[in-house]
Amino acid sequence: MSSLKGIGRLVPLAILALSAACERLTGHAVRDWSQDVALDDGRTIVIDRHVEFDSSNSMAGDAYSVRETRSTISFRGDLATLPKWDFDLRPLVLYQDSVTSEWVVVATTTNCDTWRAWYEPPLAYWEFRLSGPAWSERYPLFEASFGRLTNLFTGYESGVPSKHVTTALTRQYTDHAGIDRDYRSIRQDAGTNCSKDTNPKTRN
Repeated sequence: MSSLKGIGRLVPLAILALSAACERLTGHAVRDWSQDVALDDGRTIVIDRHVEFDSSNSMAGDAYSVRETRSTISFRGDLATLPKWDFDLRPLVLYQDSVTSEWVVVATTTNCDTWRAWYEPPLAYWEFRLSGPAWSERYPLFEASFGRLTNLFTGYESGVPSKHVTTALTRQYTDHAGIDRDYRSIRQDAGTNCSKDTNPKTRN
């Protein structure tokens, strides 16, 4: 199983001390946590995250791959009536568009099989907008999404450092030099190392 440019694994001990010796776990894993998210207008909202993923590694330990099988974002408080975001991608950014008032999630994948299943876009980002009762995928991305810093916690592969992740912890993890820049912000020149499927399949 091939993979996109991987998210850095060498995390400061203050963040993921539980991942002793930076061990890369393999198999199926489930993670649950809550998270603070700072919005453009100064508000900080709380969301609940749930991730299920499969990971594998070569015998030599040099071909680590992760594939999200399910990733959800649920809202709390005054926003609890909003529908859950529920896809097999890795969300990077959550914000509310100041022009349309739509909630927006920009997601990616580090897995080439997932990239192929999601129509092989030149930029490995997908934008979802909450317009009406459901999240709708949009490609290409709105201009408002580019340049945004990642504000969702992505360092869950070896474990989550706390049941509740603060904005400071998210920023500390995301700013770590080991994380590829394409996952630290939404970039217009983001690339992919994946080759296109010669026999593309239609998503169900």
